[in-house]
Amino acid sequence: MRTKIKLYLDWIINVQFAGLVMAMENHDYEQRGIDLEIIPWDGKALVTDYLLEKSDEIRLATVEDNLLVKDINMGKPLQAVATMMQSSPIGLMAKKNKFPSFPEELRDKKLAVHIDGLAMIGLLMKKVGLEQTSLDIVTVGADWLDDFVSDKVDLMQCYAMLEPISVRQMGFEVDVFPACEWGYDVYSQVIVSRRDLQIQHQSIINDFLEVTFEGWKKAFSEPEKIVSLLVEQYHQSEPFDVQVKMLHELKKWIFDFKKGYFQGEMEWEKWKAILSIYHNMGYIDKLIDPMDIVPTTQLQ
Repeated sequence: MRTKIKLYLDWIINVQFAGLVMAMENHDYEQRGIDLEIIPWDGKALVTDYLLEKSDEIRLATVEDNLLVKDINMGKPLQAVATMMQSSPIGLMAKKNKFPSFPEELRDKKLAVHIDGLAMIGLLMKKVGLEQTSLDIVTVGADWLDDFVSDKVDLMQCYAMLEPISVRQMGFEVDVFPACEWGYDVYSQVIVSRRDLQIQHQSIINDFLEVTFEGWKKAFSEPEKIVSLLVEQYHQSEPFDVQVKMLHELKKWIFDFKKGYFQGEMEWEKWKAILSIYHNMGYIDKLIDPMDIVPTTQLQ
């Protein structure tokens, strides 16, 4: 009998979840006794809200690290069990040459971000000495594209290896400003569970993680196969060659080539630095111990 796990994604199913899709289609979860249900973001609720519902189901979610930190700062019983990406590809993009001296020209500009990008914007504003009222910040969902191409916004939150490639395919040249270049060096697509369920079901969750990481290795070794699955099974409309390019670009964010970490592994010192960033910029009101974020068994 297989164990049911529900995984709530914080976005639609696309190449940034290629490892999950590959493992699903290869029946790797089933072979490890896991009945995995992947639930894409509905565009409304925070995915961590589903983890906090009263339920004995094993529920996991993928979130940007800042949302997890915010939840834990508010006393919510959540923990990170792994990270999809060793560094965050989050950033901003603009039409080509619109910001030749970025970020000096930000004042009075309109920025479109997702809710998980507000911490990034907060750090950027602090770096350049701007108040929140100096910018027109709007939050958007998965339907961001029209606002960007029609110039209803000046800057758009992006993943460096996804949205800019899509927009360039449409014939628009863009400049990309990665957040890591202004000190936003954080984990991305963190896999989260409720603390009590992580303790109770540690073995099966570790099995899930192991299968997922192997799925990523297979996806990178067979890019054409995984992109075909995304197009045929999950109705991804991006051209085939564009998605292969996205997958190739994704690889450098999943690996930490300097330290030799593969997707999934987390480091105590990096979490300490991340939490210090959020505390110093006023995003959280107290300095959190990394052990409150991650079980010691998941730290390097």
